[in-house]
Amino acid sequence: MYTTVDEAQAQDLLTRMKAGRIERITTLAGGLANSNYRIDRMDGPPLVLKVCDERGVAAARRVAANAVWLQQHNVPTPAPLRGPDGDWITVVDGRAWMVQPFVHGHWIRPTREGLFQLGQALAQLHGTPIPPDISDSFAMGFPLFEEIVAKADAQNLAHPFVERLRTALRSLRPQLPEDVPRGIVHGDLFPSNALADNDKLVAILDWEEICHERLVLDLAMTVVGHGWHEGKPAPERWRALRDGYESVRKLTPTENASLPLFHEYATLSIAGWRFGQFVLNEPDRAPERGYEEMALRLDVAYPFC
Repeated sequence: MYTTVDEAQAQDLLTRMKAGRIERITTLAGGLANSNYRIDRMDGPPLVLKVCDERGVAAARRVAANAVWLQQHNVPTPAPLRGPDGDWITVVDGRAWMVQPFVHGHWIRPTREGLFQLGQALAQLHGTPIPPDISDSFAMGFPLFEEIVAKADAQNLAHPFVERLRTALRSLRPQLPEDVPRGIVHGDLFPSNALADNDKLVAILDWEEICHERLVLDLAMTVVGHGWHEGKPAPERWRALRDGYESVRKLTPTENASLPLFHEYATLSIAGWRFGQFVLNEPDRAPERGYEEMALRLDVAYPFC
């Protein structure tokens, strides 16, 4: 947890929202950028309280509005509830707090059925109309690489991973094709951001990286999240994802040909975010699986066909 919320604080918010009485509040696992709590109520179904630690208030308000838009367009995701002042978020001590319904389920398992459904849901997301307020930049990608390189240079920090990002800015960026379909991109569809119930997908969560981008990047990122096991590629998982995806939307020849490049970009993006967050910014909070896990994958030839 980055922000500690006690029962009294949570009850104060629910009272102002006229959302009932708290029975207990507990932390939720998953996510490295926000503080998440489950609120069990005496007089209603449970809720989730998310404190947006990484995003500023304006960015969090955009995330909330986009989640509402997606739910209205039949994307399986919980939309935030209106706060006391009618906004989708409530600002507390300079941070955005967001309350939404709790979705019962477990993190999606890497079964063929589960991954096939996830691929279908991703393709359906990619066909959803574009929200009126959506970023046109994948913040966890090249913009973050530039920020990390600049910060390392300012600190006179010589690090091989920083040089890898510098090389990607120079050589990988111009190789990624622009003439491919674009649309809504989740940007971080890892296992902890997809909930299932008895292997049936019930919700896609956490839209912090949502943007208008190349769709193939989102598929590649989902492969990074689900297509590996204990540091090794799991092609059968990739095939399940792809089969599900292409049952709804066929990849173009250019997308097919560029998948290895976008897989490299997606892997670098996750590694870069972890490096910036837990090497440069908050080394004391470094998780067990840091950027090194992703960096090692970059030395494996693209394993999915």
